[in-house]
Amino acid sequence: MGPELRNRCLDFARRYITVGLSHYTPSRRELLWHEAESFLQYCIGEGCTGWETGPDYHTMPCDLFEDSAYRESDAKWRKDKTNRFFDDLRFVCRLAFDIIDGMPGGTLGLTVGTVRRMFEGTIPQWFLQPWLDETEDHTDLNTMDDTQVLLV
Repeated sequence: MGPELRNRCLDFARRYITVGLSHYTPSRRELLWHEAESFLQYCIGEGCTGWETGPDYHTMPCDLFEDSAYRESDAKWRKDKTNRFFDDLRFVCRLAFDIIDGMPGGTLGLTVGTVRRMFEGTIPQWFLQPWLDETEDHTDLNTMDDTQVLLV
């Protein structure tokens, strides 16, 4: 992954946590960013270029994330059905990778309005890739209203 995609990945995660999760407390967003940045940096450093794309079969972010969730002793990372922090962290990290690898279709829940707010009203050209709407049809973000949900 080149520096431009690396920066987009981290920038997208940061913006989503800051704007998309603005209803969270500042300390929760800060902790979420700390963990997301650490995980994303590690994966990028290992040569990962997408959520399910790593340099080999054993080094894919999706697997690294799940493995970490079961091994970490810290409760915020522990995977269980009631751990919202785990779910939020996985969502942010998956979104960041799905955005840069041009492979929409794995994460549902991001709205066009959130994306517009993340980029202060103007969605950057690099973000205008083939998108899927909630019915999995290709769509153009510029023609969608703010309430439309994206399948990222």
